[in-house]
Amino acid sequence: MHAPLGTTYEDMDVSATALASIIAPLTGATLIRQRIIFKAVTVPRDVADIGSSIKRRGVFYFASDDETYVTLVEVPGILEDMLETEGNGAGVLIDLSNGYISSLIATIIETPITDPFGNIMGNILAAYRQSRVQ
Repeated sequence: MHAPLGTTYEDMDVSATALASIIAPLTGATLIRQRIIFKAVTVPRDVADIGSSIKRRGVFYFASDDETYVTLVEVPGILEDMLETEGNGAGVLIDLSNGYISSLIATIIETPITDPFGNIMGNILAAYRQSRVQ
């Protein structure tokens, strides 16, 4: 995620730590480190081991308030417990009524963090589990 121009390092660090604490219950993961990068750098992705939970990620689509811009937020290693268990989207759609999920969505919308183009996220459009098996 990108912080607005002029945001201090301390504010970015506090926001990143808060967001990580909300993401942790979704994945069962523990934060080992966080990086704040001030310049766009291409970083090659790791290939997931077979059976690894990082093969799956939660994909959240947010839109600006006027729905002119759409932004993607990914949560690696999302737990099965965060998915719908009934209906057509069972096992694929993320359960937006889950307390952890609703906290994540509220934090993303309320935190003044933007997408790479400076667009503020105003509402959630869709959320589902995606596989990144190669």
